[in-house]
Amino acid sequence: MKILIVGYYGFKNLGDELILFKIIEDIRSIDSSVDIFVWSGDEEYTRNTQRVKAVDRFSPEETKEAVAQADVVIVGGGGLMNEYYRIDAGDLFHAYGRHMPSYASVSLLAKIMKKPVFYWGHGVGPFFSREGEEFARWFYTLADVITVRDAYSYRLLKDLLDCDGRHLYLDNDPVLSLDLTRFIKPEKSMFTQGETFVGIQVREWFGINSFLEKLSRVLTRVYLESEDVKFVPVPFNLSSDREILERLMKKMPLGSFWLGGMNLLYTIDDVLS
Repeated sequence: MKILIVGYYGFKNLGDELILFKIIEDIRSIDSSVDIFVWSGDEEYTRNTQRVKAVDRFSPEETKEAVAQADVVIVGGGGLMNEYYRIDAGDLFHAYGRHMPSYASVSLLAKIMKKPVFYWGHGVGPFFSREGEEFARWFYTLADVITVRDAYSYRLLKDLLDCDGRHLYLDNDPVLSLDLTRFIKPEKSMFTQGETFVGIQVREWFGINSFLEKLSRVLTRVYLESEDVKFVPVPFNLSSDREILERLMKKMPLGSFWLGGMNLLYTIDDVLS
């Protein structure tokens, strides 16, 4: 059997890469002989970290060939369909692979070729416009079976589809059932016994400046009122999160963050290898 997995993969975002890792692990636990292809923004990276074959998401030709070969198309989580960024139906045919509507192009190809389509562990919404809602409704009608990872997404999608839920299921995020103990590397640990460490992850998003001010005040209060708490910066997206975390650390009292934490944290390659 051949399976094509589609999602925001190959961009070195730890959350998405771990979702993909767990999806692959679950599939192989059922059938270790499955031939898996992943629609990726960086084919070499995906091949090396996930130990699968990869398809160039920016190539319509490669995508079409991968769908034609697949027995099942899986569109994996997390939050692929929302309106934090613009949803323009015209992007379905423009700058292939670079906009949110491009995910629908793979599902549409699969339906044209009569391939079963499974949406796995999605987070859905929010939507702020009529066009966004209509596009999302159409996108989700392309699936034969849908699982979502939270109650909000389940309610929103059930209303959008106006369905009785027979092909829509409430599940959890795949990563929640991932055994993370395998990734612990004691030789790299420099945590001190008796201290409490709290991981902090911040993403560049709307209103980030005012959010950093509020967050720094809250964390400063926690730090000053606790004797043994230290914060650890946890960049999930290695291309953007470090700079935001550094801005937060500069607003905090000296010593509140684990010194050297930013450099000693595992890279995505470390985690997945």
